[in-house]
Amino acid sequence: MYGEEHTEVARGLGNLGALLRNKGDYEAAEPLLRESLAIDKKVYGEEHPEVAIGLISLGRLLQAKSDYASAEPLYREACSILFISARSVKRMPTPELDGGGGGKSDHGSVCSS
Repeated sequence: MYGEEHTEVARGLGNLGALLRNKGDYEAAEPLLRESLAIDKKVYGEEHPEVAIGLISLGRLLQAKSDYASAEPLYREACSILFISARSVKRMPTPELDGGGGGKSDHGSVCSS
């Protein structure tokens, strides 16, 4: 029904990757999260909030693996995208940012000061 580069495929890969990350299966989670992010970048473009969500999810995985040097630039890029998006719509897309649930996974607040 969906092609390999459909947003629903990206969402499914991201959900499965987040589940595996939460279970501690980091090696299985990483390629799924990277593939989900790649699809979102191709479909939405580099500066879309969905891309930011994928960056945060991958950043959380890398942080869980104690790879802080790799996680930090992903978080910074995601925050940049979200701040730009918020300025353009006068409202930050909150469900994925404030821990309110919804979206691909539970990201917590990564862009708050």
